[in-house]
Amino acid sequence: IANRFEQEFINNLIRMHNKLEEKYFWTGLQDISSSGEYRWGSVDGNNELLTYTNWGSFQPEFRGGCVAMSNGRYLGKWEVKDCQTFKAYSICKKYVGPKRETEIMPKITDPCPQGWSRG
Repeated sequence: IANRFEQEFINNLIRMHNKLEEKYFWTGLQDISSSGEYRWGSVDGNNELLTYTNWGSFQPEFRGGCVAMSNGRYLGKWEVKDCQTFKAYSICKKYVGPKRETEIMPKITDPCPQGWSRG
């Protein structure tokens, strides 16, 4: 989560879940080495530094752990939870890149669509 706009986008996604039952969602932010330095985990091992935060009150409460956020009263606020024992849903992010417009040019040898003829 790089900024408040991305945070709000995610808040809107998790807001849709049943509000009668509070649910938590893993963010990918973690302090595995218990150094107090939280980093974004990634599949390729390139753990990015934290540049934006949305910590809940009195958070991070302790060193070590993984960060989750809730759909409840404190919607989207970050809380440190035990990575091994705490159960939560996951939020995933995928870079899709810029939209590429591809124009498909018909070949001269392609047949005409039904009802059309070459003129």
